[in-house]
Order: sequence, then structure tokens, then C-alpha cells
Amino acid sequence: MRLGLLGDVHAEDVRLSAALERFEREGVDHVLAVGDFVDGRGDVERTLRLLRDHGVLSVRGNHDRWLIHSEMRGLPEAHREEALCSESLEWLRALPPTITLGSPVGPLLLCHGIGRDDMTGLRPTDEEPAVAAMDGLQALVLADQVRIIVSGHTHERMVRRVGGLTLVNPGTLRQGDSPCVAVLDLLKAEVTFLNFDAQQALIEAERFDLSAEGFPA
Repeated sequence: MRLGLLGDVHAEDVRLSAALERFEREGVDHVLAVGDFVDGRGDVERTLRLLRDHGVLSVRGNHDRWLIHSEMRGLPEAHREEALCSESLEWLRALPPTITLGSPVGPLLLCHGIGRDDMTGLRPTDEEPAVAAMDGLQALVLADQVRIIVSGHTHERMVRRVGGLTLVNPGTLRQGDSPCVAVLDLLKAEVTFLNFDAQQALIEAERFDLSAEGFPA
């Protein structure tokens, strides 16, 4: 199973379109998105339409939640309900906070932050005391029911092992935050990150061998 992974999108419709085209050429089995689709510089309606039309499996981010509840609308580049058509609003409102999928290596949890907490994110530079203080993450480790977590929120690409969990953050499409996407190959046990160049084309940037990190066989 090969999965195309989208980090925080933030209405970057041009990069989203390029990513979906690349995933199609790559022949991925599914495309997963970690949320935060709104609040950005691009065309939010086209962004949401692309996600719907391509059947992207998506969860809700904190920015999506804020829009639905008319919160934090004073943020720069914030969208408002009146800017969206009814179909887009219905799609956003129906997004779940988490989705659990079966995979060849065990259950995969798709979320925005850590589980149902969309305001907490693990960063690649977080040291062990900070990781140990993340109650939601530690609860998932102790429950031992999930093998992979695909999440976002921090805008930082990451592959990291915590206990029996492998966490993958595909980064973000947002301009200024090193925009990228990722492909997770569960059978080959590897994650490949793809960077956007100045022409919005995707080029391979780095590849992680998950088998060296205790990835489930």
C-alpha cells in the first residue's frame, strides 16, 4: 500500500493541484490529508473542490474548526463562512477529528495534532521530557492499538519513533514554510518527501528507511 500524504494545506490550491497530479502519476492507493484546509492566500473554494473531487481522505484541523465556529477570524488570511459555498461548508462540517485505517503493518491513525487534540503537535526537535509530557501521545503509546500516526499542525516534516509508534508529518503546502508532500510506502517501509520548486513542480528531497527505526514488519 502506497499513500500520498498532504500536510496542512492552507488554501494553497496551486500546490495542491500539483501534488494530486503527482500522486496520480505515482500510482498511490489513497491520498490522506491532515486538515487545516482554510486560512491562506490561495483560492479556498478551488482547494476544497479539489479535495472533494479527488476523494482525499481528510480530517479536520484547528483552522477548519475555527472557521466552522466563527472563532479566530481576526487572524491574517482568515476565511469566513460567507466566502464559501454551501457544498464546501457541508464538507468541512462533516470532517471527523480522526480516522483509523487498517494497513498491512497495523492500524494507522490519521489526525491533525495528537489524536483528537488538534492544538498539540510533536516537533522533530522536541526532546524526551517534552515528549513524555504529551499526555495524549503517551496514552496512544500505552494503549498499543495504533502502529502509525500521520499528523500535521507544526508545518515541519518529520519521521519519528515514539515507543511502538511511528509518527509521520508530511509538512505543509504553505508558502514560506518549506512546502512539501510525502509518499508513505508501507510495504517497502519508507517515506519519501517531495519538495516544491519555484515552478511548483515536485522533486524528491529525502527518503527515510523506516525498517531501521523499528517499523512493524
